[in-house]
Amino acid sequence: MKKLRRISALFLSLILIAVTVVQINAATVYQLDGYSYTVISTGLISLYDWDNRSTTLTVPEKLGNNYFYEIGDYSIRGNSVITVLDLKNAKRLNRIGIMAFENCPNISGEVFIPFTVGQIGLGAFQGCTSLETATIDANVSAIPAQCFNDCTSLKNVALPSMLSRIEKFAFADCTSLESILIPKNVVYIDPTAFENDDNLVIHCYANSTAHQFAVENGYKFFLVDRILGDVNGDRSIDILDVTRIQKYRADLVTFDEAELERADVNGDGKVTIRDATLIQMFISETITEF
Repeated sequence: MKKLRRISALFLSLILIAVTVVQINAATVYQLDGYSYTVISTGLISLYDWDNRSTTLTVPEKLGNNYFYEIGDYSIRGNSVITVLDLKNAKRLNRIGIMAFENCPNISGEVFIPFTVGQIGLGAFQGCTSLETATIDANVSAIPAQCFNDCTSLKNVALPSMLSRIEKFAFADCTSLESILIPKNVVYIDPTAFENDDNLVIHCYANSTAHQFAVENGYKFFLVDRILGDVNGDRSIDILDVTRIQKYRADLVTFDEAELERADVNGDGKVTIRDATLIQMFISETITEF
């Protein structure tokens, strides 16, 4: 019996080493492999903190038997250690919380927000002054207030086609932002959304909300015409357009109506690898028209 008790005690101690449990503000916080997390419901967890054992924060799909469903409010706020944020494998991630990454000055390169994300909180990336690219493939209808405010190194932004609103100061003080393509579905842009972005050229569709916004607020703008083969709407037909179709076919990105029209160069009502091949032939001057 004593031997059995010793084995049970050893087993329990090993479990405690693997998963640490802390009581904080009445919430139970668990710690495993550098991640601190709270339980939302059975099998779903929320990222609470990171212990900085690496300068790369990778949010996985699962931790043990639990899926990361959200990144909690204020969870990584003010972290100056993290230089890379990788959300590509967080395939169950649904929410990025309020000010989750606010004032993380050394997160650089690209942040890719996957399609599974249905909500981004106010000020989520505010003050990430080294961030250069934000690819938002999220299933969101709005870019919330102050979301990328004061991201002074931000140069490239890709917005989701289903987007309908850009709220107060969403991209304000992004002084390196030179161009942004605003989807046709956007019906509201707050007057302060791009405040102090003095070098910005808004790429938009004729007579769209973005077009009207640019005119009324004195922004330079460029009207995106329907040019067959110019899939990404940058006014040139090049390998980027081929890559864009390849990503679409691999379900890595979604297309809005205008992109579908520009990509369907053979006019069969579908976007296929054949369209990508024809664009490659056009670039190499094997053909001169579609």
